[in-house]
Amino acid sequence: MRLPSDKAHTRAYGIFSSRRWLTITAILATFFVFTSQPALGQAGGSVDFSTNLTRIDGFGFSEAFQRAAIMRGDYGLTPENQRRLLDLLFDTEKGAGLSILRLGIGAAYPAPFDLQLSIQPNDPGGPDAPPQYEWNGDDGGQVWLSKEAMKYGVNKFYANAWSAPAYMKSNKSFNNGGYLCGVPGIPASGNQCAGADWRQAYANLLVQYVKFYQ
Repeated sequence: MRLPSDKAHTRAYGIFSSRRWLTITAILATFFVFTSQPALGQAGGSVDFSTNLTRIDGFGFSEAFQRAAIMRGDYGLTPENQRRLLDLLFDTEKGAGLSILRLGIGAAYPAPFDLQLSIQPNDPGGPDAPPQYEWNGDDGGQVWLSKEAMKYGVNKFYANAWSAPAYMKSNKSFNNGGYLCGVPGIPASGNQCAGADWRQAYANLLVQYVKFYQ
């Protein structure tokens, strides 16, 4: 599925590394800037820092693609380093005091390391068939991390989907681009939707993801 660029968010990422993994990451500092004002600093313009135009609701980071499981200790992180890491991220005195956590909504099945498991990994029989959701209560460690974040006072959670499940897409893959079946203007070349419209079913899946977290 191709999604439009979200101009209301500015994102930056940091990377942790360790001896065991070249890129063990807690994707640091996803900066969320919410504004209803025109962009500043346009050609020929200037920035007036004495004028309030942009409201910043907080700063956060992403730990998608099973990075939360690394932070939990599934791959050898000691309890002492786990607490140190959480303090560095969330504690307002010992660390950055980040206040937003970005979650990843999975589309893969199966989900080896580096992928995110879908809550409906298999085609239930078409877009109009009753959904067959599966919830393991863990979501790649993200449920655990969400609860830990709440202990530090975090109350803003942002869930982001990189793709719909493969069976909902024109290229029948959760990788390599493609489109959500039913979206207008899908190129004829490589289109495997066969007339199916998965838009409502996918919207229902996203709502169900939030309900599972509730």
